[in-house]
Amino acid sequence: MNLLHKLLQKQITPLQTAGFFLSNLFGTIVILLGLQLYRDIAPALSSGASFMKEEYLIVSKRIEPSGSAFGQTYTFSPEEIEEIRRQPSVRDVGVFLPSLFSVSAGLGMKSTGLYFATEMFFEAVPDKYVDVRPDLWRFDPDDPEIPIVIPRNYLNLYNFGFAQSQKLPKLSEEMAGALQLDIRLEGAGLSETRTGRIAGFSDRLNTILVPEAFLTWANRRFAPQSTEKPARLILETDHAADAAIAEFLQTKGYEVENGKLENGRTAYFLRWMTGIVAGIGLLVCLLSFFLLSLSISLLLQKDRAKITTLLLLGYNAGQIARPYRRIAVVLNGAVLAVAAVTTLILRNLCLEQVQILFPQWTFGRTATIFIAGFGLFLVLSLLNAAATYRKIRQIGHDKA
Repeated sequence: MNLLHKLLQKQITPLQTAGFFLSNLFGTIVILLGLQLYRDIAPALSSGASFMKEEYLIVSKRIEPSGSAFGQTYTFSPEEIEEIRRQPSVRDVGVFLPSLFSVSAGLGMKSTGLYFATEMFFEAVPDKYVDVRPDLWRFDPDDPEIPIVIPRNYLNLYNFGFAQSQKLPKLSEEMAGALQLDIRLEGAGLSETRTGRIAGFSDRLNTILVPEAFLTWANRRFAPQSTEKPARLILETDHAADAAIAEFLQTKGYEVENGKLENGRTAYFLRWMTGIVAGIGLLVCLLSFFLLSLSISLLLQKDRAKITTLLLLGYNAGQIARPYRRIAVVLNGAVLAVAAVTTLILRNLCLEQVQILFPQWTFGRTATIFIAGFGLFLVLSLLNAAATYRKIRQIGHDKA
C-alpha cells in the first residue's frame, strides 16, 4: 500500500479543494433548507382542521341581497351537484345533510345553578370525509351518546369572552372533550334527550357536525314530512389550487369557505418554489461534483505513469482508486456536517420570524435535514467513486 500512498504526493491544490467544498456546501445548504422549511410550513397551512382530510373544498352559493328578499333558498339541485361532479379536477362530491328538527343543548350542573342551555343545529357529511377514529364516530339508535365536532372558535368565545366576563373557569380542548352535553331533540310531536360527546374541534367549518347515520335517523324520526335540501357541498379535488376548479366556482357564483382555496393556492405555490430552490441547489451540487471529478481526473492524468506501473504489478483498478475515493468521501462528509449545522441554525432563525407572524403554528422535527443530507452524501460519494474507477480502467485500457 506504500506505493498507493505515494500517488497522493501530488495532492489536489488547496484552491481546487476549497472551490469544491464551498460550492458543494452552498448547494447542499440550499437543498436541505428548502426541503426542511417546506416540511415545516406546508402542514401549518392546513393545520387546525385535522378532523377533516386535505384537498377538500367547502362550497356554498353566494347570498345576494335581492335573492334574500324574494325568499331564495340557495340550495343545490341534483343537476347542479352532478355538474360539479363532472369537473375534471373533482374526484367526488358530498353533501352537507342539515337537521330538520329542533335541537337544544345544555351543559353544567343544575343542582349548583350553573347550567347553560341554547338552541342549536346539526349538520352531517359522509363519513369518508371525516378523519376521526371509526370507534369514536359511530351511532347506534340504542346508544344514547352522540359524537359531535364543534368549531374551535366556539370554545375560544367561551374562554375569552363569556367565561372571562362571568369569572368562570376556562376549558382546554381536553377538558371540553371530557364534558357531556344534554341534547334535546324535538319534532313531529316527539321529544327525546340524548348525551352529546365532543369528538373533535374544527377550524375550517362553522358548523356542528354529527355522524351521517345519526342525522339520517333523526330526520326520519323527528321530521318525516320534510325534504333534505343541501345548501353546502364538500368537494374532493386533485389539489385545492387547481385553476380550473377555481374559475368554474367563480363563474357559477359559488363560494369556498374559510379561504381554503387561497390556502391551497399558497401550498401549491410553496411546492413549486420548493422544487425550484431544491433544483438550483441540486444543480450547484452537480457542478461541484464535476469540479471534484475534474480535479481528480487531472491528478490521475498526472499520475498516469505510476498508475500504469501499478496495474502492471498486479494491482486492480479498485485498489488504486481507493486513495482518491477517500478524498471524495472526506470532503463530502465535511460538507454534510457543516451543511447540517448551518441549515439548523438558518432554519431556527427563519422559524423565529414566522412564529412572530403566526404564533399558532407548530413545526415538525428536523429529520428531513439528516435524511436528505445523508442521501446526498451517498449519491455524490458513489458518483465520484464510479468516475474515478472508470478513469483508472480507461488508463489501463489505453496502455494495453
